[in-house]
Amino acid sequence: MMDVSFWSCDESAKSRFGFDWWWVLLFLKDPNPRHAMVVWSHRASPAKINGLPYMPSLPVREGDETSAPMLASGWSYAGGQMNVPLMLQVYDARMRKDNVEYSKGGLLKKEDGGFRFTVNGDKEKYDLKMTPWNGEWKNQTVVEKIGHGFIVLYSKSLKTEGTVTINGKTMQVSGSANLQKVTTNVPLPPWYWGIAHGSGDNYVDYFFPYLGAALLQRHDKLTTTCDRTRLLLRRSFGFRHRESNTAVQFENARIKITPHEETPAYTITAQRGREHAKAVFQTLGRARFLIESRRPFFYNGFPAELVDFEYNNDGEKVVLADLGGVQASCEHAWGVVL
Repeated sequence: MMDVSFWSCDESAKSRFGFDWWWVLLFLKDPNPRHAMVVWSHRASPAKINGLPYMPSLPVREGDETSAPMLASGWSYAGGQMNVPLMLQVYDARMRKDNVEYSKGGLLKKEDGGFRFTVNGDKEKYDLKMTPWNGEWKNQTVVEKIGHGFIVLYSKSLKTEGTVTINGKTMQVSGSANLQKVTTNVPLPPWYWGIAHGSGDNYVDYFFPYLGAALLQRHDKLTTTCDRTRLLLRRSFGFRHRESNTAVQFENARIKITPHEETPAYTITAQRGREHAKAVFQTLGRARFLIESRRPFFYNGFPAELVDFEYNNDGEKVVLADLGGVQASCEHAWGVVL
């Protein structure tokens, strides 16, 4: 049985393929759009991440507290400029029953039915409160098993408010966040993933893990990877529109990639009888992360725009304008994490 506790990294101490990570994606306005992604992770095997050595050690328990080394990394985007990495460092982390805290001021903690989230990046600092749009976080958390040995606890959209400090200047920000705790004890396959947040808790998302020649690819050329044949393990495409009380999930979706080395586009379509949907994500920049262990693994994060969306169910429609002001993000990863 896998350990799926939100506040532990026990699974990554049990298996040589073990990997636990906390992942936060931010869509903020200050008042201009700002994207940021932060991931804190613990894995069982040594690795290099963009050249930074990571040496794991078993979590150490002392009473109600567990300590372990964790890697913090991420990226941000604002005003047409990528900041990569937002941070890239191995920290001492302490996990308790309701929080994870890092030696350089990073914190994810339960607070008033939501979370306090703080990040001290190299150039940017974030101090944010993330709360459910409706009700308690624990009642809106989804536990999803994605095949054998891969479990995700997540909230797709949380209301987010607080401050961002850049070069000593502090700004009030507001927006939304996607929060995930991922636990896996199997090799990770390549994937395409993306999400767009609209007003309130409106969202559009997709997920296409796959097998193919990209498992063996040893370089970071996006266009080559996009052209390869893929065996899709999942074809998920969904959205929620609160105002019309519409929530839809397709598991027969298709993905079409418009290749580009820095800013590819992803077109997602699905149909079920008279019901059909389409979304087009146009990326705006590219953050590259190379994980070197037994084999290389290439992770790419993209700030994005949702430039087209339409859902039609026998004449009942939801279109892009109905979702409200939309910010988006995409991922494409290949190789294999061993």
